[in-house]
Amino acid sequence: MFKAHALYFSLIISLLLAVMCSGLILFHQFQKKTQTRFYLKEKLIHQVESGLALATINDNDYQSDTLSYKTNRWGIYKVASASSFNSLDTINKNVLLGSIYKNNFALYLMDQKQELTLCGKTKLKGKCFIPKAGVVRGYIAGRNYSGTQLVYGSITNSTSQLPFFSSDEIKSIYENLSYFREGTGLDSNELINSFSSPTIIVQSPSTVNGRFKGNIILTSFNPIIISRQAKLEDIIIIAPIIIIKNGFKGNIQCFASKEIIVEESSTLLYPSCLGLFKQVKNDTLRPSITIEGNCKIKGVIFSDQQTYDRAGTIIKILDNAKIEGEVMTTGMLELKGEVKGSVQCRKFYLNTASSVYDNFLLDAVVNQRALNKLYYGSAISNNELKWPIKTVY
Repeated sequence: MFKAHALYFSLIISLLLAVMCSGLILFHQFQKKTQTRFYLKEKLIHQVESGLALATINDNDYQSDTLSYKTNRWGIYKVASASSFNSLDTINKNVLLGSIYKNNFALYLMDQKQELTLCGKTKLKGKCFIPKAGVVRGYIAGRNYSGTQLVYGSITNSTSQLPFFSSDEIKSIYENLSYFREGTGLDSNELINSFSSPTIIVQSPSTVNGRFKGNIILTSFNPIIISRQAKLEDIIIIAPIIIIKNGFKGNIQCFASKEIIVEESSTLLYPSCLGLFKQVKNDTLRPSITIEGNCKIKGVIFSDQQTYDRAGTIIKILDNAKIEGEVMTTGMLELKGEVKGSVQCRKFYLNTASSVYDNFLLDAVVNQRALNKLYYGSAISNNELKWPIKTVY
């Protein structure tokens, strides 16, 4: 009887030992496989980072058995995309590329043989390129210039050109965007597309109020209204007229041929862009960008006309609007708000209740010294797009 019990206990102990040994072997194999996967994952991460670094210095696409990278134009910026892969896994990473900001000036006012007149609480901080006619104090609507000096920085004579504004680059951007005018219909109010995938071009509804993120272009031959409920990130919008409703907040690049309006209290996050193209000579048509009061925009605002006419284009930055970045136009600029960064324009324009004035500034602020040190520019300022601004989806 005792021997039978002993045999029974021996079998149980042997079985337990076998189970434990098997468990240890399986655990060791699992740990080894996990370590191998971790090592391969780390290798993929290093490879994709190397691919992105190569993409920033090499515009040619590259493809191998383990790595691919490419760069594509994305509005006024570029997107670098890299993929690293093996038989078990793939890692994708995309970054938006900008340029080192080299505009170490606050203002470049084209020389049209007319002086610049400052009124009220206007303040120019930083190096200023001013017409040879000079800069003077003025008086408008009962307001004298209140500053202790005309320019809080150095003054240099400007020329009849805008040397830091590349019309050739603007033309290239316009031609690139022209390929994206035909889009497919929209089946959903939400669309997310990675920059590792082909661009999705959508024929936009008249009012955009859904969620769109990533490698997406909304286009229309009719006006587009962006509601305050819309959730937009990194996308491009192309239409003759674009209206951003009051209270909207997002990160977008908008390009129009007739008009862009950003209504009160809207916020465009960095790096956003508002761009206006006038391609046809027309003395009666004046395309415009209007930034209403209490708006905050971080990025680039520009307008350009490829053929000169008397009407030109105009950018209006109204009371209490705050811009951080660059404002550039080959036309006129009505500046009543604040720009932290740089301004380039052919002429200033001021519309008051009593009259209209050329090359007058009233309560305007341009402060190059207040621009964020981490600000990166775009291709418009004759700079190469080689520096990562942000990681995109």
